[in-house]
Amino acid sequence: DPTALSGVTTDANGGNGADAFGRVDGRYLVGLMRRLDAPVPSRWAQIILRRALLTRVATPANVRPADWVAERAWLLLRMGDVSGAQLLIGRIGADRYSPRLYGVAAQVALTSGDIGLICPIAETGAALSKEFFWPMARAMCAGLGGESSLAAALIDQARDRRQIGNFDLLLAERVASAGAGGRRAVNVDWKEADRLNTFRYGLATAGGIEIPENLLATAPARLHAWRAFAPDLPAGARS
Repeated sequence: DPTALSGVTTDANGGNGADAFGRVDGRYLVGLMRRLDAPVPSRWAQIILRRALLTRVATPANVRPADWVAERAWLLLRMGDVSGAQLLIGRIGADRYSPRLYGVAAQVALTSGDIGLICPIAETGAALSKEFFWPMARAMCAGLGGESSLAAALIDQARDRRQIGNFDLLLAERVASAGAGGRRAVNVDWKEADRLNTFRYGLATAGGIEIPENLLATAPARLHAWRAFAPDLPAGARS
């Protein structure tokens, strides 16, 4: 199983070595990661933790290899490190995903503002998960791939079934219409949104939609870290 040994760095290029986590039980490590309040206040602690999470190590006992990758990537995202999470997940083939890794991969696509990252697994994700993100991912990926008719049909289907609220649906429709052959003009009115969450941030970033300052002001610290490294945002907006 290629995921049994996972990570990016080794002791030769900045990692902590293959024994970075010792022989600690995987259930304990996963529980510790989930309870950790991130981002970490200390800059040096953040650097040390990132190094450990990216180190190429064997999967500890009592945790599935794909879940071990997912938990490390999820903690990196909560620390604001989108690129680190992308590096970890990018090493895992889609045939090795677990349900947990599907969920974290969706978060990576949203936090990076790059919905295309999720397209290779969108169909399977929609079949395995009841999360509303996946039907929207199918529609957006269809649109981004130039299949505008399929994208429109999937958006209309979600609208008829009332799978998500109108504002979030319009965001997904805006991203879907950005692909080649998109024909729908979609206007998004932020007055319909009472808060900024990961889904809205990711789709607004992917669709090139400016987020109002009042919503950014109340967003969690990690969102500002994601925004600082978003490749499609102008330098002046990365704050």
